Amino acid sequence: MLILGGSHAKGRFNALVLNPDLHGGIGLARFGTSAKIPADQMEALLAAPSLAAGKTVVLTTGSAEYKPIEGMPVFDWYLRRNRTTVDPEALGRLAWSCRKPQISAINDRIAAIGRTEGVAVVDKIGPICDAPRQSCAAMTDDGYKTFYDYGHSTLEGAACFGRRLHALGGLPF
Repeated sequence: MLILGGSHAKGRFNALVLNPDLHGGIGLARFGTSAKIPADQMEALLAAPSLAAGKTVVLTTGSAEYKPIEGMPVFDWYLRRNRTTVDPEALGRLAWSCRKPQISAINDRIAAIGRTEGVAVVDKIGPICDAPRQSCAAMTDDGYKTFYDYGHSTLEGAACFGRRLHALGGLPF
C-alpha cells in the first residue's frame, strides 16, 4: 500500500509500521508531498516503483488537529497546569474541546470522494477521538503524549492509534 501525503500522512504510515502484527503484514511505502503536488514531485510519484506495484488505493481523512492553549500543545499546557497529576479523562475532554472544527468538513468531503470513486477510506479521527464520549486520546495508556504539536503524532501516539484502528476493525479492505 502506498501512503501519499504530507507530514500527517507520516503519522498514519507510522501507525501501521509500528503495528505489523495487527495489520496482516501488508507492504507499505510512503511518498511525502504537499497538498498541491509540484510538477517535479508528480513526475517522481508517477515513476515510483511503489505506485506501479501498488494494488491498493486508500484515501485517509485528515487527522485530529487542536488549537493551542496559551501557545502550547494541549498535553503540554495540561501538564504544566496540573504538574504531575494527570486525569486521562479530563485531558481527553480538554483535547476534544480544543479540536479544530474545519477538519470535520474536510473529512466529510474526503469520504464523499471515496464513496463516489469506490475507493476505501481510512478514518483517521476514529482511532483518536470518541464522539459519543466527547474525548480525544491526548495520551497513551502508558502515559506518553500522543501529539507533539497541534496535530502531528509522536511515535508512541502513532503506535497507540494503530492499535485503536485495529480494534475498530482495521483497514477497510
